[in-house]
Amino acid sequence: GLIAWVPVAVLSGIMITTAVGLVDRWVRGMVAQLPAAGERGDYSRILSVATVAIVATTMVVFGFLPAIIAGLVMSVLLLFVGMNRSLVRAVVDGTVRPSRRVWGGEDAARVLDARKRVRVVELEGPLFFGSAERLAERVEPLAGVADVVVLDFRHVTSIDATGALLVERLTRRLARRGTALLLAGVAASGRHGRSLVAHNAFANVDERR
Repeated sequence: GLIAWVPVAVLSGIMITTAVGLVDRWVRGMVAQLPAAGERGDYSRILSVATVAIVATTMVVFGFLPAIIAGLVMSVLLLFVGMNRSLVRAVVDGTVRPSRRVWGGEDAARVLDARKRVRVVELEGPLFFGSAERLAERVEPLAGVADVVVLDFRHVTSIDATGALLVERLTRRLARRGTALLLAGVAASGRHGRSLVAHNAFANVDERR
């Protein structure tokens, strides 16, 4: 066919250009975060970058169909790692993560005592069916120990229906035991807020109180 008349150097250049095109801004950002991810044992980020590298290399060397197969295999591996990875990054009290407001006099002592009864649960990764129940196992024992539990969503990458409804369920369960559950890093117009609305979380909260 006509492709036989195309010089090998030209074909190689086309394949290399295609592979480089796969390395978009998201991949470059992930590569930049690899040192920090390795320090805290975040293997999902490392596997994500490895997936892109393996799929791109497979496409250049073996072709399109083998690259799809390699991508599917790596996706299953990523799902397995995600399901076995803890969503909870850390649990600290309010003295470790205080507000920026400065209190003085007697108020300072009262605020310090109140901060000791606050627990901040720092989350990282996807909140989905594979991690939701393990999050509940970490948060529910805080009821009665803390007056307020804050779920920090700043490093949460995505929320599925199971995760959204779990947050609603945790809010009700903790409230029955006298502990308020607050969400940080969630705005009504932000992606996490839109996810909660899309999955109908808290839609009937007034009827359940």
